[in-house]
Amino acid sequence: MVFVEFSYVAMQLKRTCRIFANRRFAILISCISVTLVLWSIMRRKSNLTAEELEVVITNLRVEKLKKELKRQVDSVVSSELRNISFRSEDDYEAQIRQDEAKKVPGLGDDGVPVILRGEEAKRAEELMKVEAFNILLSDRIPYSRKLPDARNPKYLFFVPCCFLK
Repeated sequence: MVFVEFSYVAMQLKRTCRIFANRRFAILISCISVTLVLWSIMRRKSNLTAEELEVVITNLRVEKLKKELKRQVDSVVSSELRNISFRSEDDYEAQIRQDEAKKVPGLGDDGVPVILRGEEAKRAEELMKVEAFNILLSDRIPYSRKLPDARNPKYLFFVPCCFLK
């Protein structure tokens, strides 16, 4: 008996999909027809009240909708991930070379302050308001500049115990 009802639902689903071009509407109709079949089967098998049966059917619908929503979200996320272009190592190397070209050798060595004049000073002031640090000089000072040791001479050779482990 159950097989006959499900084959009827499958036949109805095929007809519904042919009639309605909108897939969502066809899915909705198929969910309703499957729900009705399940309701009739459950009604025969158990002595549930109409309210209890409604709760069971609603839970089944919610589970189906969750699965459908998860499938849609997964498809959107996977398509978005496919659209992300990954940078190659050559792009990073080019960016590093470009950054190194901006550096001025010897600028700020031994902690000597760098003073900007004219247009550069005005531009640095404007950027300081936006960035909260002098990005103009930061881009020009080399990474490998020499700095004086600012430690107290008594502690020049002191090694904290946390580094001895």
